[in-house]
Amino acid sequence: MLKIAVLVSGGGTNLQAIIDAIASGKVTNVKVTNLKKNTLQLNKGSKKTLNVKVAVSGKKISSDFTVKSSNNKVATVKKSGKKVIITAKKNGKASVTITSKANKKKKTVVKVTVVTPVKK
Repeated sequence: MLKIAVLVSGGGTNLQAIIDAIASGKVTNVKVTNLKKNTLQLNKGSKKTLNVKVAVSGKKISSDFTVKSSNNKVATVKKSGKKVIITAKKNGKASVTITSKANKKKKTVVKVTVVTPVKK
């Protein structure tokens, strides 16, 4: 249980700001739910869909997110609802960063390695 002590003076506008901040909630974490580790190896030309969950507390906070690749020549990303689609373009490494829109400090990074498939 959270206990808050508030000193009120004047018209109470500071008190209302505190109440509004508590009621609005916060982002608790950002995670990919269908990977055990935040690393991924893909064959060149393949795709992988990641399921993203932005955990929030409170009703007034957005669970929306942005996504970007550190190297679009190696791996491109596309957001589709609560999913991220990674397309492996060429051999190399890239970091895919998924960031909460409500709190830019809350994010997760998936390290992607693209390799050429071994021919049998």
